[in-house]
Amino acid sequence: MVIDVQTRIVHESSGSCYLQSANAKVIASVDGPRPNRYAYERGDITCDFRFAPFSAATRRSTRRSGEEREYSSMVTQALLPSLHLDKIPKSSIDVYISVIEADGTIACVASAITAASIALCEAGIEMDGLTVGCSAVRAGGRICVDCTGVEEKNVEGYLLLASMPRLKKVCNIVHVGPWEADDVTHTVELLNEGCEVIEDFVAQRLRERLELQGR
Repeated sequence: MVIDVQTRIVHESSGSCYLQSANAKVIASVDGPRPNRYAYERGDITCDFRFAPFSAATRRSTRRSGEEREYSSMVTQALLPSLHLDKIPKSSIDVYISVIEADGTIACVASAITAASIALCEAGIEMDGLTVGCSAVRAGGRICVDCTGVEEKNVEGYLLLASMPRLKKVCNIVHVGPWEADDVTHTVELLNEGCEVIEDFVAQRLRERLELQGR
């Protein structure tokens, strides 16, 4: 679960967020809205998710991988239901996500969703509510929520949930691998509970920081 969150850490951006969950550390920053003549009645959003080369024990390539493109799409689809892009016609928003320390791949994507939503809020983008990500993997017949890299080693499949807990609204679900219907239902319930806990923690930390800034 999330253990630290900070905002306004990338000063050149419209909004930014640092989020740490267990040993995973993610930075999300937002640029825009900026003019885009190809976006007509609704604004456009793009997400660029990347693992920093030094984020894991084995150094990663600086070239964007197919895996990172897939995760970029997951984050985008998770964020879209919360955003009022119709309020920013002919505009684009760019979200940049960097995993600076990875501990469990799909858990990093879940953290990226939460960090990106906080950064969008900091950038003043109108939205229905905070979107929070939570994940689970199936390994060795067991279901593990927000797993570490060690726990992911024998992964058989994963389930990623993005939701707006305050509105009781699911934004996106992605599941990969063999899952029994009952297991999916049970795991979604666990992840919904996890999203509620994460949102409560994040909201409390953000309130504390606003109070400190107001002093």
